[in-house]
Amino acid sequence: MRILILTDRYPPFSAGGYELGCQEVVEDLKEKGHEVAVITTKYGLRKRENDAAIYRVLEYCNLNKLQNPGTYLIAQLKRAWMYRKNAIVLKMMLAKIKPDIVYGFQLWDVGLLAIKAVQKRGFTVIFDIQDYWLSDYRYKLLLRPNRTLRFMAALVNGVYDFDKLDFSHLYVISETLKMVYAQAGFRGAIKVIPRGIKLEQTQKLPHQERFLRDPVRLLYVGRLTAEKGPDIAIKAWGALAERFNEIKISLTIVGNGAKPYSDYLKKIADKFEFKDRVKFLGGLTRQDVFQEYKNNDILLFPSIWVEPLGVTVLEAMSCGLAVIATGQGGPAEIIQDRENGFLIKPGDYLGMAKIAQELIKNHSLYNRIIKSGYQTIIDKYDFSEAMRQTYQYLSGVYDRRPNAQCLRG
Repeated sequence: MRILILTDRYPPFSAGGYELGCQEVVEDLKEKGHEVAVITTKYGLRKRENDAAIYRVLEYCNLNKLQNPGTYLIAQLKRAWMYRKNAIVLKMMLAKIKPDIVYGFQLWDVGLLAIKAVQKRGFTVIFDIQDYWLSDYRYKLLLRPNRTLRFMAALVNGVYDFDKLDFSHLYVISETLKMVYAQAGFRGAIKVIPRGIKLEQTQKLPHQERFLRDPVRLLYVGRLTAEKGPDIAIKAWGALAERFNEIKISLTIVGNGAKPYSDYLKKIADKFEFKDRVKFLGGLTRQDVFQEYKNNDILLFPSIWVEPLGVTVLEAMSCGLAVIATGQGGPAEIIQDRENGFLIKPGDYLGMAKIAQELIKNHSLYNRIIKSGYQTIIDKYDFSEAMRQTYQYLSGVYDRRPNAQCLRG
């Protein structure tokens, strides 16, 4: 089967877990013998790559940093031009690739006009939804109270009939997203297919008891942005370190962020007595991130915004870390408090520190939590099972096409 993957960004030029999840699906489809092509933007591109099946041909503009009204107007004009050019390029690529089915992932910067161009030519589009990008589009174009702003959004995007686009083949990765998309007015059944974790990337948990390291090692993994709450992780570490003078408690921070905010985080760490125990590693390769999971004891996941799922939580559990996370959105689906992890209120760094203190003091609790967390991955978030459900979904959509052969996987 010839499958066209359409996405904003694609590794190694990526900004988060959405793109990595897309890559895992692509690689698995190829391993099953399907012919897969990827069309994505020029994001991060410096030179031609060897993979002939990856086409980095669509325009991408980082238009998020707007300084004044004049800059804003220019940015919107650039965005409008970008969306229209992407639609034209995609039409030509469709004629070249001739896919059996189109599989859309994160498409905020590709634009709705490109989706319209694909559907107008009779191609079925399946959407893998892992965050709020499509619901945000619907709000801007249909639900926003200000009619002028709705019209301006339609003008920029080149789409005045959002409700005529076909989003009937749409699945999400969490119950949180299912609720959000249902409330946003997306009609029809919305299937949930959770993201899966490749257990071969992790280490099998030993049957014998595990012990916290000396020093105890706390870990934060994520973008260094306010909504992710890295400042809360630092404050939790600081409160904990001050209570345990006899135990050297470290904090490792993995992730990139804009310089003003990353400098602000370092200033917070500098206020504590044991500031030398906080390490900022910056962005790491996926392999190195998994190594950090294995090198640490407790994951702090203090996200302020409502996480669509929380893949970092799953990855940490699969590597045998105890997880302390904000109790809303995806993490609240994954974690049953004090059964396979711990949940705190948003911003409660003292509560996070108190739980970490309990884990340090209670060896049996620590072991029970990490083993239960690992079992959660096996039972609910195994990659093979997630892909089985994905194949089943793709097959169901493809089989409803005239003269289609069943997708096997």
